[in-house]
Amino acid sequence: MRLREVARKAGFHEALKEARLRRGWTKWRLAKELGVSWLTVNAWEKGRNAPSVLNTLKLVRLFPELLELVGGDGNGEERKDR
Repeated sequence: MRLREVARKAGFHEALKEARLRRGWTKWRLAKELGVSWLTVNAWEKGRNAPSVLNTLKLVRLFPELLELVGGDGNGEERKDR
């Protein structure tokens, strides 16, 4: 299933998990890249918590495909359908 389809059906947390798995990273590896615990990543992927603005920016840098889900179009423009 494509990332956009996952995001449309489930939301940011499922898209984050899908992006991480496509990269072949463990939760521990992603946590290390972000400077958070793997339990934090786990909570984000389960939809129990949301990443802070700073961590969201870090996630978008690591996984640019998530940008569309956080309100941008990749060109510095806000999405018009919100």
